[in-house]
Amino acid sequence: MREGTPRFEQGARGQHAHTMRRLLTAALTTTALSATLLTGCTEKSEIEVPQIDLSEVDLPDVNWEQYEPQVREEVEGLVQNADCDGLRDRLEGADPQLREYIEAALDEAGC
Repeated sequence: MREGTPRFEQGARGQHAHTMRRLLTAALTTTALSATLLTGCTEKSEIEVPQIDLSEVDLPDVNWEQYEPQVREEVEGLVQNADCDGLRDRLEGADPQLREYIEAALDEAGC
């Protein structure tokens, strides 16, 4: 708009910009509402972490006596929580017996 030109003299260009802003606002509002309705999200919810019951899965036997107690606690915790990343990290440096157990646990967790 030229300086000194009254707003009502903007003509079609001004109306077009105003209409486009209204359409864009309506489209964004519709998109946001649609995403909420399609996902079924109306409020924040906690993510469910899958749990694995060690008594119900068939994992290789491990002689846990040859490891420090915290190793068993850590590995079994990772298995129970189906912590794929944690189990993969624990594979590094694992001996063959523990590696076999962790690999089976990864399969069981669907990793």
